Amino acid sequence: MDILNVRKDIYDIAKSKGFYFPNKSDLHTLADIAKEAYVDYPLHRWFFNGKYDFKSSFDIMHYILKTMYNKAIIYADSDNPNGFLIALLPSTSQNSDFDFLINVGIKIIFRNGLDTIKKLSLFDKWTGEVGEQFTHNQDIYLYNICVKKNIQHHGIATNLLSPIIEYCDRTKNICYLDTNLATNVTFYKHIGFRLLLETKIPHSDVSHFSMGYNM
Repeated sequence: MDILNVRKDIYDIAKSKGFYFPNKSDLHTLADIAKEAYVDYPLHRWFFNGKYDFKSSFDIMHYILKTMYNKAIIYADSDNPNGFLIALLPSTSQNSDFDFLINVGIKIIFRNGLDTIKKLSLFDKWTGEVGEQFTHNQDIYLYNICVKKNIQHHGIATNLLSPIIEYCDRTKNICYLDTNLATNVTFYKHIGFRLLLETKIPHSDVSHFSMGYNM
């Protein structure tokens, strides 16, 4: 997989469809969308010990957006966004645990305790190992699709995903994702994804679904 060409080709498709490519000054707006979008997700309540933490959710997503800005595929539905997408390519290296701890983790520990950091680390490592079994790290990884909570189920997520799907249809590349909502499984199946694994996240009661396109 030629990473630079993959990123360029997907961006070209997204540009042709009128999507917006956010500036760094827009990232706080995207993080605000994410913190509201995930309020009902069991995974995020598990991260924060049963009670959703808006501030920590914002801090985590803002950190991810900033650190992935020059490496990941990131675009929004408009310059006044209702939703956005992040996709990672095989060369997109994760930041170190130390970097995360210094920039975000210490604040989260003060708010939620060390257990939240352990859960975040466990989830990140475990999902990486699961995904590696299915794709051998040769996939477009759909990291996030976030849509404002009050405008979900209006086709925005389907629209945001369309450049990735068009690219995969054209090239036969794989798109892979994780979710913890059964309703999301139904949504992705409708688009053409296949359910690869249904299980529980280790040491939790949170459902986990691995899904792939062109698999």
